[in-house]
Amino acid sequence: MLKYFFPIIAFTFIAVTYAQKSCDDAFSPAAYSIAHTENAFESTNMEHVQEWSEKALETFSEVESITIDCECTEASDYAYKGYSAAEKCLEQTSWEESRYYSKKAMESARQMMNALSLCSNMSIEKIMASKGRKRTSRTNNNYYENDSNTSNREYSSSPSYNNDNRNYKNNEIEQQKQELLEKQKQLLEEQRRIQQQLAQQKTLTEKLRRERETELLRQKKLKINAETAINNIKKNYEKLLHSIDCNIDINELHVNFYREIEDISSENLEDTKTFYIDRVNEIAEKFALKFADCLSQQ
Repeated sequence: MLKYFFPIIAFTFIAVTYAQKSCDDAFSPAAYSIAHTENAFESTNMEHVQEWSEKALETFSEVESITIDCECTEASDYAYKGYSAAEKCLEQTSWEESRYYSKKAMESARQMMNALSLCSNMSIEKIMASKGRKRTSRTNNNYYENDSNTSNREYSSSPSYNNDNRNYKNNEIEQQKQELLEKQKQLLEEQRRIQQQLAQQKTLTEKLRRERETELLRQKKLKINAETAINNIKKNYEKLLHSIDCNIDINELHVNFYREIEDISSENLEDTKTFYIDRVNEIAEKFALKFADCLSQQ
């Protein structure tokens, strides 16, 4: 009987190894699912929430496909729930609603990773049950008909052979567990690295936003001061023309130097300075020509 028990053990071990190897492929997209959904939940506007949720759709779908193949049912269920939540997030029209569903997707992603870890450490009995196989005895078969077969049976039944074979399989399973733990560690390191990069990018974006706000305040102050000063210059030129009895044509000397806030919002501080300097030069040039014309007629 023991002679046929070991082939069954070997077959079961292959099933375990195959299931683990297949499920291993799901760890990378599972880690990205967690990263994407966490970034979505932490985003401060609806556009970014939905942008990260859309990325999570692809990784959830990949995990679901892999876990269905390796029969990790719980993980595939959570992958489906996460995909559905991320999909609903894209359908929302407000930040609060989209963020609510991004949180649901994030929770499903974390539960999915936990379920995936359990599947990768599944026992032989659970693999046998999930595959629908049973260990059967073939002692009734007329398989030992000669002395050589009987000798082989006795050898395979010896305590030394059983212990060595069992130790070999235990060591190989333990090695695979260690390799899996190392892969999980690498994935977590990669996840932390991605999150660190995103945090740095967020900090840089916030810094640029504050710098732009400060620059826009300076542009607004420049707008008020420059338009007031230019208006005074224009009035002084007009008074001077009146003092020498020179007729003034308003349309001829018109220069538009007033601007809206929207106009300066689309440019930087240097562009705003250049605009008002050009308007001063334009006014000076027009009035200089007018002075020359009036003097030539007197």
